[in-house]
Amino acid sequence: MNTVLRKKWLFTLVIITVLGYTHASAQTEVKGRITKSDTNDPLQGVTVVEVNQNDRQVNGTNTDATGAYSIKVSNPSNRLRFSFIGFVTKTENIGGRSVINVLLEHDSAKGNMSDVVIVGIRSEAVSNGFTSTSKRDMIGAVSSIKAEILMDQPVTSIDQMIQGRAAGVQVVTNSGDPGAGVDIRIRGAGSVSAGNDPLYIIDGIPIISTPFDQSSGGGNVARINPIADINPSDIQSIDILKDANAAAIYGARAANGVIIITTKRGKTGRTDILFNTKFTLQEAPPSIPVLSGPQYKVMRLEALQNQGNINPLSDAARPYVDDPTYSAYNYYQNNTDWLDNLKQKGFTHWYNMTVSGGGEAMRYSFSTSYTGTKGTFINTNFQRFTSRFNLDYKVSDKLKFSANISFSRSKNNKHAH
Repeated sequence: MNTVLRKKWLFTLVIITVLGYTHASAQTEVKGRITKSDTNDPLQGVTVVEVNQNDRQVNGTNTDATGAYSIKVSNPSNRLRFSFIGFVTKTENIGGRSVINVLLEHDSAKGNMSDVVIVGIRSEAVSNGFTSTSKRDMIGAVSSIKAEILMDQPVTSIDQMIQGRAAGVQVVTNSGDPGAGVDIRIRGAGSVSAGNDPLYIIDGIPIISTPFDQSSGGGNVARINPIADINPSDIQSIDILKDANAAAIYGARAANGVIIITTKRGKTGRTDILFNTKFTLQEAPPSIPVLSGPQYKVMRLEALQNQGNINPLSDAARPYVDDPTYSAYNYYQNNTDWLDNLKQKGFTHWYNMTVSGGGEAMRYSFSTSYTGTKGTFINTNFQRFTSRFNLDYKVSDKLKFSANISFSRSKNNKHAH
């Protein structure tokens, strides 16, 4: 019995050895060296690929520092393809050879490496309120909104510029009145009882971001937008700091995020005078359909009938019966839609003039604007007049003066009556 088992194991070992030898002998090793055709210098990093009859890659390798390579080919009828950047790709038939040396020629159609021009792209800068930092060097989450994409947008306030243009920033208007307050939340609300409004920085100066109508005592009165006094046409960029690292600069005030607003400044060159205007129309959404006076009476009478009270002289039914002698008869004879009477066509007209320019030493930018908005409800309107003057004066390479002067006056009527 043991003799039979030994013979079976010996036979199996012989079969495995024969198969392994057959597989090893099926792969042929090809060596060689790749050099330049003009100088005979070795080429390092040349791609050497084995391709079959269908031009598909089977195996591959690269040359070393001396230009030498070694590759095991699966079929002697395949080919070897040699390619390198800036040189003409060359293909050689294996044909049973074990050594294949190749000379690669420069690709004159693509030019020499000396003809390659590298073009660098300047990275956009992001402001943190004090300095401008490249986006590549920023370690926090920042969303930037440039003025170029907002030039043709019919916006009259900064909150409209931000809405829907920055990830993680939610803008909710308290009411539809012109100049009404807004709630801006950066990555959600951070407090239950304390404030959740972000910190606003305009040209490095913090501004008040709390409601101006504190006399209401927290009643049902719509807030006033604290940033509605800024002319959107003066905005150069808006950078929104979302991470907690903003607290390293602004402290606890930056707990809910920071919105940094940079205004336009003068540029070296000719004096540019720009005047533009915008007109927009607004319309309130349609009202919810309600019952008229007669329809309401029929509904109430049907309700009383369902309750079993069908006596028209009862105190519960008399208000809904056409009885002119009853004192409340006229209450249900009028069909005035009071909400529809309060509505009107909203209209906004905006005018802006900008003068900017400067030389090597001094640059200036002056702008003035007027905005008038009539709300979609009667006696609701908003008016704003703004002026801004930015001056940069370079005394020397080490001394420079900057001045930011702004004036704004707004009038808001948000009580429909």
